[in-house]
Amino acid sequence: MERNKMLNEVLESNKWEAFEIIGNLRVAISRCVICNYKVWIWGCGERILPFVKTLEKEGILVEGIVDIDEDKIGKEVNGIIISSPSNLYSCIGKEEAFVFIWTSCFEGNSQEKMIRELNKNGIEHWYHLTSEDKNQICYFTNHDHEQYYHDNKKIISSIVDRLYDDESVAEYLEYLRTYIENSSWKRKECDTANKYFYGGTIRNPEKLYTHFDNEVWLNCGCHVGDTISCFFRNGLKAKKIFAVDGNKKHIVLCKENMSFISDKTEEVVEFSNVFIDKDTDFKSLFHGEKLTLINADIEGAELQLVQDMKEVIRNDRPVLALCLYHKVSDAVKIPDYLMNTLEDYCYVIRKYPSYYAFSYRNFELVLYAIPKERVAL
Repeated sequence: MERNKMLNEVLESNKWEAFEIIGNLRVAISRCVICNYKVWIWGCGERILPFVKTLEKEGILVEGIVDIDEDKIGKEVNGIIISSPSNLYSCIGKEEAFVFIWTSCFEGNSQEKMIRELNKNGIEHWYHLTSEDKNQICYFTNHDHEQYYHDNKKIISSIVDRLYDDESVAEYLEYLRTYIENSSWKRKECDTANKYFYGGTIRNPEKLYTHFDNEVWLNCGCHVGDTISCFFRNGLKAKKIFAVDGNKKHIVLCKENMSFISDKTEEVVEFSNVFIDKDTDFKSLFHGEKLTLINADIEGAELQLVQDMKEVIRNDRPVLALCLYHKVSDAVKIPDYLMNTLEDYCYVIRKYPSYYAFSYRNFELVLYAIPKERVAL
């Protein structure tokens, strides 16, 4: 199937997987159905779209969304125009209106003021959603991914067109789908020990790029050395590994852990407790070495890293292996930036298992930017 047709099918999907809803929120939703209330939402904050879709799945069509933020008024959420509270107060049959209060500013004086205003305008039925309620609707704490992807459809379409292989397209679209449909990851995953180095499994690794015996690797966000240990367990060699982390405790633990692997490891790995930014002296940090491999799992700072290291990357042409899932914008901005900055690079995406506590299992998505001369697929 043509790639952009596949993208459209994902972005326009009407599927929506709901969590179990219990407790007071279940009672409030049931009241709305039983009493046939006209449902409104007060506050257009983050995760409002999942809430609208959850109500639709429950058979409730939202009459309107109101907000006091003038920058939000006039915009749409799932086809519903955001208006000022006066629109709610002017509705016919106010005694039949039920307001779900989505705003987080609902305590103390703010709560008293809002309820007084609702009552003064004839609105008697309301329910304020707690943080626990919101997590029942959508586990993620990020802003609405779906709206962001729709707003950036043109860029995403360009990314899909430029991905190197069909497997990368499938992985990328599956990642988008998990957010569009409020769903968990359904496709196969590569083994964790292969992350940043190979796709596939430990027993059957998929070669993505050519490894050098004299690799000069920047391991950015080295943590406690777990990724470096996987590098060596995969039988890979390096001339130099620059293990960098902003957390001093991580560096101490990384040094200790590396000492258990091999005496030679200490000769190859150099540890630095630094934050890399635009003011970093790269010649000093890397001792004039030409980098051949950079990986980064730095909690959403990956884009900033490659921007700050733009000239180094252009000159050295290393393979890049970057996490693509920390921020809602990462899956769009990181590949878009690289594709418009680097010449003769190929782009591959692979998915690795998420940490056990992440029930959605769509984390650990890695983008490989590979110089054309080093592609091994």
